[in-house]
Amino acid sequence: MPQRLPSRLLQAYEASRDTALKAAADVARGVRGSGAALTARQSPREVRSLKQREAASLRRWAEKSGRLLDPAAIDRAWRAQGCIGGQENDVCLVDRRVLKRNNLSFHLSYADFFDRIVLHNLLFPGAPLRFEGLVEHGGELLPVISQPPVRARRGATRGEVKTLMTRLGFARIKQDDYRHPEGILVEDLHDENVFLDEDGQINVIDPVIFLEPARPRGKRSSSGSQHPSRQSLSMND
Repeated sequence: MPQRLPSRLLQAYEASRDTALKAAADVARGVRGSGAALTARQSPREVRSLKQREAASLRRWAEKSGRLLDPAAIDRAWRAQGCIGGQENDVCLVDRRVLKRNNLSFHLSYADFFDRIVLHNLLFPGAPLRFEGLVEHGGELLPVISQPPVRARRGATRGEVKTLMTRLGFARIKQDDYRHPEGILVEDLHDENVFLDEDGQINVIDPVIFLEPARPRGKRSSSGSQHPSRQSLSMND
């Protein structure tokens, strides 16, 4: 793992027990050769080229490691449950876990997406994400993650979210978005993504996490919409 990564991210990978996630991240980051980070200043053509090269390497890895998932099985479950979807995820419930097929629309690269998952698990262990593998969908290779359903008593207030994030070393920069001094952004922490559960504990289910230079331009918050993860949680109520 390149040492230029923020120490909090390195800590997240070291602490992670998700060996498949760490392996996939190594494959994706290895495509860059020197390990130089892609930034939002790169042209769409450069971003597309990197994703294509990452996808080729990840497809080979997934085939060899048994992490290339059955697209028909995921599609059947997704369609049977009403085609729940949002800006970046198709969501369905499989084996009592919320399955999310991510379209990478919020990330410049696969490596950025894997960084998001491992940081989520370090920061928000109450609703951990598990990397399931990769699936072919619509001519693209997409990552699939899962998460245990959370019984939500109510959405968290902005004050409760701010208290949580301050304790984690983040400062609020606007509305529902926070920044860590190491250049880690956590966004979309509104009351459809942050819940108090039946025990009064705060659970964060679907934030968007970026390393600051890799935040895509024009990305919009999902605040104010009916988030698909909230719909998926209600399946288990």
